[in-house]
Amino acid sequence: MDRLLTPNARQKEWLRRGLTAFLHFGMNTFTGQEWGDGTEDPKCFNPEKLDCRQWVRVLKEAGFGTAILTAKHHDGFCLWQSAYTEHSVKNSPFKNGQGDIVREFTDACREYGLKAGIYLSPWDRHEKTWGKPEYNDYYVNQLTELLTRYGEIWEVWWDGAGSTEAKYDWTRWATTVRRLQPNAVIFGSLGATPFVDVRWVGNERGFAGKPCWATIDASSLETETVSELNQGKVDGNRFIPAEVDVSIRPGWFYKKEQDEMVRSPKNLVGLWLTSIGRNAGLLLNVPPDKNGLLADADVQSLTAFGAYIRENTRENLLQGAKVTGGGCGLDALTDGKEDTFFKASENEFAVEYAFEKPTKCNVVKMEEMLDFGHRVREYRVSALVGTKWKTLAQGECLGNACIEKFDEITATAVKFSVTKAVDLPCIRSFGVYRFEDLPDEKPVEIKGKNLLDAPFVSVKQEGNVIDINLGGVFPFNLLTMDGKDLHAYEVRIFNGTDFDGSEKICVHYDKPVVHRFKETVDYAYRIQIIVHDYPERKGKPRGVALYLE
Repeated sequence: MDRLLTPNARQKEWLRRGLTAFLHFGMNTFTGQEWGDGTEDPKCFNPEKLDCRQWVRVLKEAGFGTAILTAKHHDGFCLWQSAYTEHSVKNSPFKNGQGDIVREFTDACREYGLKAGIYLSPWDRHEKTWGKPEYNDYYVNQLTELLTRYGEIWEVWWDGAGSTEAKYDWTRWATTVRRLQPNAVIFGSLGATPFVDVRWVGNERGFAGKPCWATIDASSLETETVSELNQGKVDGNRFIPAEVDVSIRPGWFYKKEQDEMVRSPKNLVGLWLTSIGRNAGLLLNVPPDKNGLLADADVQSLTAFGAYIRENTRENLLQGAKVTGGGCGLDALTDGKEDTFFKASENEFAVEYAFEKPTKCNVVKMEEMLDFGHRVREYRVSALVGTKWKTLAQGECLGNACIEKFDEITATAVKFSVTKAVDLPCIRSFGVYRFEDLPDEKPVEIKGKNLLDAPFVSVKQEGNVIDINLGGVFPFNLLTMDGKDLHAYEVRIFNGTDFDGSEKICVHYDKPVVHRFKETVDYAYRIQIIVHDYPERKGKPRGVALYLE
């Protein structure tokens, strides 16, 4: 057997963190944009009631262990007193130009025991050196400021924004992180692949694949192959677990008009099951508002979500049950301790728990001691319901955590089996729970409405290109527009890093355009319509509308 890949020390710590919050806050909060262009006036930025302690206090109560702040987004506006740009809080009204939000954020994290992370966008639409070799100096200088002024930083988050247009010196950037913050995990892909500890899961919708292996081929990160990022690869050449990034709102930055669109506690529990419950991390964005506070709607949902997970995982129903099979050391499976584990004496084993009386349950949770790599390759959980055994969960990847929810049953016994492994299985925990029902979430009413009528949508047209920013992720499957003077057009869909899904469509002049997408698009917050015409006819799209039918 080839040697199994195992996590490094940074990854071992990261795997035990649980929930991580993303705090998108900056110039976009005040302009209503998702991606600012760097021309914004710093005087727009003034969160008069800023309270980072409120952010972190809410997150702590909701069960989060880490928080990542957007110290600089793509617009280049810096939330700290950077010596290398004037486009920062020092030229804003906030605290008369003397404020430092990164300082207040990291201080609050230390006070409440959260681990602080930093997002410093590689793309800078304000900085004139961006795209030139000297930008690498600029970036390293700002990275050094952030990694030397604020104590320990636990995660440095890099996306690929702008990397198709600019050549970044990822080696130098990563070396800077390793030298200044050796315990920080690096999240990233594309050119940063050789240096990353954690990978993108391939979507911003809140789910990991099933399976979702922590191992993967490095080439999948370098090309951002979505399906492989989502599922990993059982015999991949790198150990790089997945992090699921998703927002509590349709948009990543706060918009008051989306206060009624905040994910419900039930929705958040669903995200927890499809991320943490599938061997991945959950990175949930919670954007502060213009006052510099987490909005009431977000706070209420987070608080209820945290209380629900805490209360419903408090009692492992297997404690006190009669145990048979498996071998010695089975107490470790239900002792609730993080660093104890059961090591089987054979690659395949089964352990059975008999309840003292018939017991209602609807969730099982299993944790492999991933410090030793992915040893388990097939598992099954079954329950004795009446006189028959019923399969509750089965799959390939157990990993750091595997949480399965099923329709409630009443069982007299539960059996956990590993039916295939490449080495002696090391299992940290096995639990059975009964989760209470939650009220159904209130659906966002968008069907049949023109999504472009929303006040947070921006539509820009330059030449033959019309760029639509929805201000959040809203599903759509129908595009209509006036076909006057229009010969052909192309629709391009933004995938988080670049535009894809291009398709050129020909139409007859003066005919209404009704374009139905082959599948509902439920991941994009931007699309582009590019007009193609004969030289003698210069059509422009008119009356554009976007719908979910």
